[in-house]
Amino acid sequence: MMFTGFRLYLSAVLLVAAICLSLFPGKALAGDAFSEKVAALRAELSGYRDSLPAKERHDAGKRINAALLEVLWEAESLEANPGDILGDDGRFGLSFGNWAGAGERQYRLVILRPNEMDAGATTSVFSQARRGGRAISAEKVHTLSQGAVTGDIAFSEIVGSGSGLLLVIAEKLCGPEGKYVSVYTRKLEKGKWREELNPPKLKGRGQWTARTGDRSFSISHAALGRQSENDLEVRAGRGGIEILAVDKADMPFDNTWIGLAEGAWVIK
Repeated sequence: MMFTGFRLYLSAVLLVAAICLSLFPGKALAGDAFSEKVAALRAELSGYRDSLPAKERHDAGKRINAALLEVLWEAESLEANPGDILGDDGRFGLSFGNWAGAGERQYRLVILRPNEMDAGATTSVFSQARRGGRAISAEKVHTLSQGAVTGDIAFSEIVGSGSGLLLVIAEKLCGPEGKYVSVYTRKLEKGKWREELNPPKLKGRGQWTARTGDRSFSISHAALGRQSENDLEVRAGRGGIEILAVDKADMPFDNTWIGLAEGAWVIK
């Protein structure tokens, strides 16, 4: 009887301990989860090869993105540097943007970029949110894949506006029709980034042309055809984005500026 009673007592103690651990996980357990997710990401990175066919390279990029997303849900990622996450893998670069506030929550952008922009290679932008020392959300908000149109992300930032936070991404691209910049806008609503409709105040100026699409708008210049030695440069400036047309010596010969006014884009 005494032995049976002791077993019941021990079972009760273990049950209470299990409940406490589930409600209040220790730092060691959280650290183990972070280490395991980092290891899973590095395993996916190790299988990525520049020599892969374009589709396989694209599929490998999707698996890497999914593994990185898991890492960004862990609190340890808030203080980690790129080397802590990627290790010594030299085929990708990881960068963190500045934190931008929205009440108790703060948001930043995380960009994973392949160093070799071969066909099928994918650059991905993630949004990560924190409250205090906790990571409370992580989501992929944008991808740029290399194909018939090639390019890179030239500008990415979370900016404040009168109506809250906006996420702005500008891609510098080269396609069959020439060289241009595409701009994407998302608005933070209930903790999620929602695509914004293109604003109505956008007009071209001089040799610059502005065109709207389903998810973005683009800026191009008459002197920047696909085979032209002239190129584009994108800079942050004057509360918006400055786009410069430069010659083969990287000397600017024309420029335009786009910025947000009351939540709508204007071009000057």
